Amino acid sequence: MPVIRTYQCPDCNGFFQHMHMRVSEEPPARCPLCGADTSATAPELSAPHIAKTIGKVADQVYRDMETSSQHRAQLAADHLGEDVADQSAMRVTNLRDDARPGEIAAVAPRNEVTQFMAQTGQGGMADTSAAQNYAAATRVGPFAGAGMNTLDSLVKPGHARKAAQLIAAGNVGVHHG
Repeated sequence: MPVIRTYQCPDCNGFFQHMHMRVSEEPPARCPLCGADTSATAPELSAPHIAKTIGKVADQVYRDMETSSQHRAQLAADHLGEDVADQSAMRVTNLRDDARPGEIAAVAPRNEVTQFMAQTGQGGMADTSAAQNYAAATRVGPFAGAGMNTLDSLVKPGHARKAAQLIAAGNVGVHHG
């Protein structure tokens, strides 16, 4: 079974990988970066690569978020009587397709909200008081009540309309898995 090992060149200090067709195969004779002799170079110590589903699961969550955001944008456009292109800010479209196994494909958005959070230091919640302070801060400033305004204008009327459709179709309490 082929094994990929990482080496560090003794001359240029660059790292490179070499695929060994057999576990007992000797190190590469030359550095592919500078051409120096690497025949006596030992491979870097590394943990064996064991495929984990956790990376795949996290990536699939983000892929599902991307798909559902397109659906939400369509629902918002239908509700507002606009073209779906006008709701493009609601869509997640910037997942990294170059992510390696185990990496997360999501890219942090760069918008007014994230810039505001970076400037004010608002972000993750280390404890309850931090969460309470953040909640209080969301009631003032340039984005005050944005989440509730969105909920009131899009989600609640859409939910009421969808509930009426389900009731009319006799699908209340029916799970469609």
